[in-house]
Amino acid sequence: MYQEAIATPRLESWPWHLLGFILPVVVVYGNLVGGYWVVAGTLVALGIFPIIDFFSKQAAPERVAEVNKFAWNTILTGHSIAQILVVSTLLWRALQDGGQWTTWAAAASTAMSSGASGIISAHENGHRKKGSPLWWLARLNLLSVLYLHFTTEHNHGHHRNYATAVDPVSAPKGRGLWVHLGIAIP
Repeated sequence: MYQEAIATPRLESWPWHLLGFILPVVVVYGNLVGGYWVVAGTLVALGIFPIIDFFSKQAAPERVAEVNKFAWNTILTGHSIAQILVVSTLLWRALQDGGQWTTWAAAASTAMSSGASGIISAHENGHRKKGSPLWWLARLNLLSVLYLHFTTEHNHGHHRNYATAVDPVSAPKGRGLWVHLGIAIP
């Protein structure tokens, strides 16, 4: 029975990726409600999610060529729209609270969500046909995180030079995290 479990690959299922909407929903809620709720996104991203991840270690599921493209594109589009909502609610919070701590805490929570819903979905959508609606959505998301040069840098730098000394984001063995971040982040 144990051998059977090892031999049978687990296929990636798209419904699990809907859990990725937890963070943007928490951030939007915190930004709208205000008060101590503005830190909820940061607590979820840096506290709750890592704890869940630590206790649920599993091998990554195997990806197959035949995927439900409609489902994946819908999830990507949803994250792109969520990113716009997250940034919009941050701007609203800033209008309400000005330079108060709640605005700064909301900005930190928004940054956590922007790293997932903003940059990751923009990264995937940036690989779409230039000029397509998903490609434009990628551009809008990258604008929302002030990182419009990402597509050029990523697609024409990283993909072309992947795993070579020329690629700043391919970490050689032994390079520490903080050194790598200093080199990889423009």
